[in-house]
Amino acid sequence: MNRFIRHTFFFFLILLTLNIILYFIGRELYFGNYALHSLDQRSHLLSDSHGQALKDYSEKYGVHNFSVGSDSYDDMLRKTLYLIRNSKPDTVYISVDEHSLTSYRERKNNLDRSVIYCASEDIGRYEYFKQNYIKRYIPLLRPEIAEVIKIYKFPSGKKPVPWASRSAEDRMNRAVKRVNTNFPDEEQSDRLKQSLLKIIDLCKKNNIELISTGLIFLPIRTI
Repeated sequence: MNRFIRHTFFFFLILLTLNIILYFIGRELYFGNYALHSLDQRSHLLSDSHGQALKDYSEKYGVHNFSVGSDSYDDMLRKTLYLIRNSKPDTVYISVDEHSLTSYRERKNNLDRSVIYCASEDIGRYEYFKQNYIKRYIPLLRPEIAEVIKIYKFPSGKKPVPWASRSAEDRMNRAVKRVNTNFPDEEQSDRLKQSLLKIIDLCKKNNIELISTGLIFLPIRTI
């Protein structure tokens, strides 16, 4: 019995050590940049990687780029609530396109990161505790954190092959694979549509001008 307890103790000690290492290494790589934001401007851009690609270029026009790759409308809703609570935004730019409303984007999001912009009443105490504490401080439950560490801390050393240098067949295969990944089905996500509509309603109620940077038809109303 003592041997079993001893082995169990060492097993959990190893898990705890791995968890601590993953937490401290992945804290800045996975969570760190997500917390970067500014409340100085009155205008903000909410988007995913499409908006993130602008980097700080929009700043010269007085628009804070609040975009992060993989942000869903759930994440943007949280950011909208955060802006309303902590600043007085007068304009919000938001990207609206088919890609943003897919089931893929519903699954692949930043909910475990955007929770820092939440209050517990926004999503419920249980969800808030799970996302803000369990998923954040137990990275062993988040395999993507290990993937991020692998990419940035242990690069393969292989140079990426430029798109133009690939064969036509390879480019076509990669394009088809990307389309099938990003658009796994023809149905739009009802959850993300509702989050987008909530953003619209919040902006209306708080006299915030909402400007879409894309075009899509919604079943209830349009931006």
